[in-house]
Amino acid sequence: MLHAASLQSFLDTCSQGRFDNSSNWLPQHPHCRHVVPQEHTGRHIAPNDPGAASCFPRSHKPLWLHVVGDSTMRFFYAGLLSYFNGTARRAPGFPLHWLPSNDSCAFAKTGWPTTHNNCYRRWRGKCDESQANGCFLDARGLDWRVTFSWWHTNKNATRIQALKLPWRNESSGEPISADRPVAVLVGLGVWEALWTTKTNTAPSKVYAERVSSGLTAVARMREELGGGSAVFLFGNGACRFHQRLPFVRRVTGPKADFPGASYEAQVVGRGNALLDAYARNQSGGGPVLYVNRSAPIAGAAAVAGAPAMIESPCFHSHPYGALTDVSVCLVLRAVQGLAHGPETR
Repeated sequence: MLHAASLQSFLDTCSQGRFDNSSNWLPQHPHCRHVVPQEHTGRHIAPNDPGAASCFPRSHKPLWLHVVGDSTMRFFYAGLLSYFNGTARRAPGFPLHWLPSNDSCAFAKTGWPTTHNNCYRRWRGKCDESQANGCFLDARGLDWRVTFSWWHTNKNATRIQALKLPWRNESSGEPISADRPVAVLVGLGVWEALWTTKTNTAPSKVYAERVSSGLTAVARMREELGGGSAVFLFGNGACRFHQRLPFVRRVTGPKADFPGASYEAQVVGRGNALLDAYARNQSGGGPVLYVNRSAPIAGAAAVAGAPAMIESPCFHSHPYGALTDVSVCLVLRAVQGLAHGPETR
């Protein structure tokens, strides 16, 4: 197993880069060029697609990854499913992070659907902000399992119930699941910035307390894991630039004005700094690693309005399509590195 510092350095280095007009990811550092295959990002991934398979040599059998968080992490979960099971035949109840522009529910046609219609259900699956008591998704294949728990630490305390994590009640007779996941992928920091309304920003002190409360829950979870699982903490990205693009404003209208500058600065500045510092200052137990979701989003700024990138916007802290695919491949390579070292050459 690689030392956590080496894996963190890998994640830091290989998250830096930019997209071209065809939505290909061009890493800043040459030794990262094979981490995110160009044929994988920003396009339809079907089952048994060689581009998807090249993202992560499957050396763990069985491989169980558990995702915890809000709708931004639901997008990451959907990206994982696209690697393991494709997007062509997404089962009802499981979410999406990408649709081609010619689909009737594509972002360029519907924006962010809020009416409980077919597009709403396709994008969100069964886990959305209306699930006051949390919800759970469980996708399985012959040699993999990818699960999701809805959770955030805003004022509604019932959301914390989602951290009653699935391994607590797992049957030891499960043929494809280990007692604990190989890695738990955790996101927080967006909901925690909400204040009295969805347009107000929580005071800095309150925001820091909420994020710290979430990290306390993560610490308890690490104790339960007993050192056998890695924890990846996900930062959040800035979407205001993307939301000012004409095609985004055309389909979303006033929704493109949220979040405000102070809200986004709170989440991307203060929030990411708290998560990053927590990850880098843990010792004992399984490794804790920080995933920089802000860098790939910033790397799309120059070409965000290009036709190929219209399928991969950033909206309300949610990285669509290719923006999430970069994080998916980075994390899967790091998971591989937990046992063998990430293949970056």
